[in-house]
Amino acid sequence: MLRRTFALFAAASTLALSAAAYEDPVGDEIQRRMMEEQQRQINDMVGAQEAWGDDEDYGYDEPPSYSEEEWRDWAAEGDRASAERRANDPQYQAFLNGEWLHTPPEKAMKEGCSVMFLRGGVGTLVLATGGLKDPAVFAFFSMDVPQPPALVETRATLTQTDASPATVRVFNATLPWMSDFGIVFFAVPSAEAALGGMIETQRFSVAMEGRDVAAIEWNGGIAARDNLKACIAARR
Repeated sequence: MLRRTFALFAAASTLALSAAAYEDPVGDEIQRRMMEEQQRQINDMVGAQEAWGDDEDYGYDEPPSYSEEEWRDWAAEGDRASAERRANDPQYQAFLNGEWLHTPPEKAMKEGCSVMFLRGGVGTLVLATGGLKDPAVFAFFSMDVPQPPALVETRATLTQTDASPATVRVFNATLPWMSDFGIVFFAVPSAEAALGGMIETQRFSVAMEGRDVAAIEWNGGIAARDNLKACIAARR
């Protein structure tokens, strides 16, 4: 059976760094400026994908069933939630079971195109940087992902359904709209490849520096894929 997984590569064009190792002051300054530019691009890209919002610039169809404060508190709480809340609180059940957010086609030109899945204090984001042939970004965020003061280039291992673990170059930053969460970015060669890797139920785990930092399983991946594809088509 053909394995349908996210094909990762080291760096998308919008997130590209030189692989050269600079050892002189001029080179160090060039590298610093390059990293600052990457930080700006990431802040612009990911900042526009904020999960919560209520103004005309909000990028998704509608926000999650719970507030940003509840998301942060429940993520920090972990498994300590009471049985009563687990059984009787519909917002908390949505937090545990997971929810998709997607960019509707009518917002495609202004807000870009992405789908986001939130579950149990972990989020994953598939972001198209342009059309179907343009690079895409696959990101994970959680309280356990490192939260560096500035963008860093590092390595991470992604394990996903029906695929062997892949260790690749990634970018790591603090989530622009929630400073106690870190985010790690994997580059995908194209939005077309990203769409081709989305299946109905899919589990992912990310390890950095020898420890697990994010694990999430989504369901409803086919509908999310179709929503993302419709948004990208609306950008033509």
